[in-house]
Amino acid sequence: MPNILSLSDLDPRKDDYATQVVERLLHAGVSAGASDIHVDTSPSSVLVKWRVAGELLTVAEIPDGVSTKILARIKALSRLI
Repeated sequence: MPNILSLSDLDPRKDDYATQVVERLLHAGVSAGASDIHVDTSPSSVLVKWRVAGELLTVAEIPDGVSTKILARIKALSRLI
């Protein structure tokens, strides 16, 4: 599955990795005209999908080891925690 959004230049070992990933996902999603963003978990990774013009596109695959921090960041921004 090809990723539309590249996250390969970000270092998952850095403390601000989750912040950088979420910022990039949101900024790029808005720029692409996404009406919503889906975060789907799979056994080995997290798939990020955008709905653009009614079509759900997989835009990034994030390794499962960092998904908890990324989901926590999204919840914090959404004031869900």
